[in-house]
Amino acid sequence: AELYDVDGSLHSILERRAAKRARNPRGTATISYWKAWPTNLSVALADASRIHPYCTETWAYAHCLTTHRALSRWVMLLHAPDEFVMSPGRERRGELLRVLDGIEADLPEDEPLTLLRVKASSFARADTVNDAFVTSRGAIIAMSQWRGEQRYLHTPVLDPALCLCAGPHTCYAEADSDFPGMVQEIPPKDLVVHHYVEMLARNVGRCARQHKSCIVPDDSAFWLPRVLQGM
Repeated sequence: AELYDVDGSLHSILERRAAKRARNPRGTATISYWKAWPTNLSVALADASRIHPYCTETWAYAHCLTTHRALSRWVMLLHAPDEFVMSPGRERRGELLRVLDGIEADLPEDEPLTLLRVKASSFARADTVNDAFVTSRGAIIAMSQWRGEQRYLHTPVLDPALCLCAGPHTCYAEADSDFPGMVQEIPPKDLVVHHYVEMLARNVGRCARQHKSCIVPDDSAFWLPRVLQGM
């Protein structure tokens, strides 16, 4: 995985995670952490990012796609820390890969697939909570068990061999391609993004403002805080 940061604010958290994994290694997953991503591009962009932190976002997507063109079959772009990919009813490690393998097995062999699109649900959280609880790992997920009724197209899963560059929600193939590839939606029963749009206290009420109401009960991520607290 590639993790892009603007100001290095995740550095101390990842150091603790690395130390814990060194004591108790599991699997072979790795994270490449770009502590101050804009400084890898130019001094001017690094300066601009202090005022406009998203101005190098698309460069990060391009870097990720280029890096994984020879490494990965698929690249999923999660462009904010308030997004969690869920496979409903499946809690085992590796479920995302099993879902993608199942989708690919059903595709025609001679039809390239450029983009899989994952829908998202916006979640609201309780508006009166203890500040100490909010800072504990997984707390926002635990208190956010109401979502909007609408599931909207949101997160791209890209073939890095066909997508030359990307935005946060789509990919762009080579210009003038005769057939840039198919696009397919993944049913929410297989994959869905939980978008915790009220992660920050100042955003409480945002879900209802976006979707008129966020009153659909959804506790399908009830198990996730326990996993996060054990990491």
